[in-house]
Amino acid sequence: MQSIYEMLSSISGTQLRHGNRFDEIDQRLESMDGRLGNVEGRLESVEGRLGSVEGRLGSVEGRLGSVDGKIDTVLEILRGQPRG
Repeated sequence: MQSIYEMLSSISGTQLRHGNRFDEIDQRLESMDGRLGNVEGRLESVEGRLGSVEGRLGSVEGRLGSVDGKIDTVLEILRGQPRG
């Protein structure tokens, strides 16, 4: 009978240790979830800023295309005039 109580006590101790360990793991997972949420927020912010930069670059590209066309027109005019 005594050996049964010792075995039950050992099992209870093991369960307690496992329970404590699971609690630690749960706390770590919650912490990691919070950190991942922060990273996700930062990535969304960066994505928004990159979208803004992309829009500006598109605008600059359009303006450079316009300037390029104007330069081509000026060069055509200058080349079309006789040297004198």
